[in-house]
Amino acid sequence: MEQASVKYGIQALEPRAPYGILNEPRSEPRARWNEAIRSAVNEPFFESEFPSSMEAMAEPLEGALSALRERGWVKENSAFYAHLCLEEALVNAIIHGNESDVSRKVRLALSEEGPHCVIRVWDEGRGFCVDQIKMPDVETQGGRGVCLIKYCMDEVEYNKTDRCLVMKLPRNGKCTGYPGARE
Repeated sequence: MEQASVKYGIQALEPRAPYGILNEPRSEPRARWNEAIRSAVNEPFFESEFPSSMEAMAEPLEGALSALRERGWVKENSAFYAHLCLEEALVNAIIHGNESDVSRKVRLALSEEGPHCVIRVWDEGRGFCVDQIKMPDVETQGGRGVCLIKYCMDEVEYNKTDRCLVMKLPRNGKCTGYPGARE
């Protein structure tokens, strides 16, 4: 099994096709992605790429949570919600985006942008519209992940061109203290 690659600091992720426009030569989406991410955001303080499997997700998830704590974005009383949102986003990328195909990759990057930590999750799927996701009825199993993310983050959007879920986490989170709390 391929190991997850976790990078701290200023090293860039090297995307693989089919990010961006599907019919571009392999090198063009990579160059376009690197240019877009570097010009649009501050340098990520955490980056990871891993195969689409639950097992491969564990290390990047814990690394991202550690980085959020170290940089003061979450405190212990809000770590539960940061963990929940990150895990839901990564699970959705693996299962729904990449259809659990381990040959497809998931990428995760965290960057500081003003009053927010911007969390980006890329996959190789077809994408979805965040605004069309509604809370399922009580008998339905599953389907609440995006709704929980929308509740805990200041902003959530999906960039269909880049196949990227973008979440804006305020410092120390909106959701703090105990389940159901909101500042």
